[in-house]
Amino acid sequence: MASFNPLKIGNKLKRQQQHQKVKKQKETTKRDDRFRRRRHEDKNPELREARLAKNVPATIDSKRTWDEANADEEAEGRLGLSVDVLHTKRRKVEDEEKQVPDEINPEDHVGDVVDDEEPAAVSGAEAGDDGELDELDSPMFHFSISNWVEGARLPGHGNPTNHYPELILNGFRTPLGLLAAHLFKSLFPPRPEIQGRQVITLHNQRDYIFFRRHRYVFRDKRGTEKSIQGTDGKLMKGVEEIRAGLQELGPRFTLKLRRVDKGIQWRSGQEWVWEAGAEKVRTRFSL
Repeated sequence: MASFNPLKIGNKLKRQQQHQKVKKQKETTKRDDRFRRRRHEDKNPELREARLAKNVPATIDSKRTWDEANADEEAEGRLGLSVDVLHTKRRKVEDEEKQVPDEINPEDHVGDVVDDEEPAAVSGAEAGDDGELDELDSPMFHFSISNWVEGARLPGHGNPTNHYPELILNGFRTPLGLLAAHLFKSLFPPRPEIQGRQVITLHNQRDYIFFRRHRYVFRDKRGTEKSIQGTDGKLMKGVEEIRAGLQELGPRFTLKLRRVDKGIQWRSGQEWVWEAGAEKVRTRFSL
């Protein structure tokens, strides 16, 4: 028997009805298979783990390509940091190469006194012969800002306080990315005021840096909520009954790194410059 093709139905209304009927049958079949699979996986959790391990979606981030590191290039252009940008490679920086910040214990800083004295004057040896400051021997970053949204325009926004926020840097994985992370790290005080419960997140994804500022609060998990899972998909031990609530304070915006100058001016030379042609390959990123 020949298969029936609903597209050959001459009447438009009949053709639409037949299409909706076939679509509903497919959705019903998929729903029944999904519920059947759930019942089997509830009885045998190993089936769910095997299915999740096999059905890993292919994304641009998972297909990301890395350049091989060159020992000769790594010996040059470090700018006083443990990263190389003179010959920037889109290579993956291993965990042991990253400089992990020290953990902050608020009890260790109780009673610290902030020195409010005036800064010392620059001597002639530190300045030039004419008394002017020499050009800073440090890189200058140039970003473009887009998608700026004031905090007052965010729905359900909170009111920020003057507490020093905590800082989260996420997704900086190349030598140039670690250099940018050092820059953002130097913009904020090294001792956040934990009592303010404010956190700033700088999330790098595909060379776009997303800035967000929130206030957090820890609360008990509701009955309808799931427990916190790690990046491996497994439940995190010790926090099964704890959830974190977030309230955005603003502002929010997006940064795009355009170039890195050797000094404070363009004529000082460039360590790295963004090139539009480099983005044609969607699996190669600089940060």
